[in-house]
Amino acid sequence: MFSDLQVKHLNPALKIDGNHDINDIWNLYQKHAVDLWHTQNATVITEVIKFPKRKVLNIWLAGGEMDGCKNLHKEITKFAKKINCKTITITGRPGWKKIFPEYKKTAELIGFDL
Repeated sequence: MFSDLQVKHLNPALKIDGNHDINDIWNLYQKHAVDLWHTQNATVITEVIKFPKRKVLNIWLAGGEMDGCKNLHKEITKFAKKINCKTITITGRPGWKKIFPEYKKTAELIGFDL
């Protein structure tokens, strides 16, 4: 299972996500469907999505201190290049665009509860 610190980092993002809990993420990690990136002050979950025309690394969940997330982003970028991803995306709240201004908005996800 993830460490207590990693759970502490990820739980706020999971509450916003609302589709998964920490056990779901652990199960995905065990199946190698997601990757875990962590330091003492941040934890990030990524997934690789293979589209017909390109491979994309999606930063899906992140939590902890912002500087820690930025530092992990450097490692994640190196990894994405190494595995021949053409793009890195972030699934998250609009505020992430302020943290990573080099990202451009490519889509908008909207929904409503039934």
